[in-house]
Amino acid sequence: MSIIEELYNGELCPAEHMASSAPDYRQICRQIGEDREYFESILSENDRERFEKWNALIIEYEKITEFENFSKGFKIGMKLGCEVFGREDAGEGFEDKKKEIEAMIFAER
Repeated sequence: MSIIEELYNGELCPAEHMASSAPDYRQICRQIGEDREYFESILSENDRERFEKWNALIIEYEKITEFENFSKGFKIGMKLGCEVFGREDAGEGFEDKKKEIEAMIFAER
């Protein structure tokens, strides 16, 4: 099965494979969890609620940032692929083509 078919069928989800293979990754994650628990244990009820809201904002920020980084990397990869296969105009007309595809998708609904 091609990667395009896997994406279309929902069988490929890059976000599920985001864990780093860096040697210190697991230790850093563990330390972040321990420190978070420590701060939650010493904060007053009001401060703990504010800390939880702040942490939720950080998580949303990271989701947005991760998506943008993935999206930009994907676009760079596609442009690189187009250039490798002789399409030096890979970036030209992208927005027009995107609008055309979106119009087709939304017309089907």
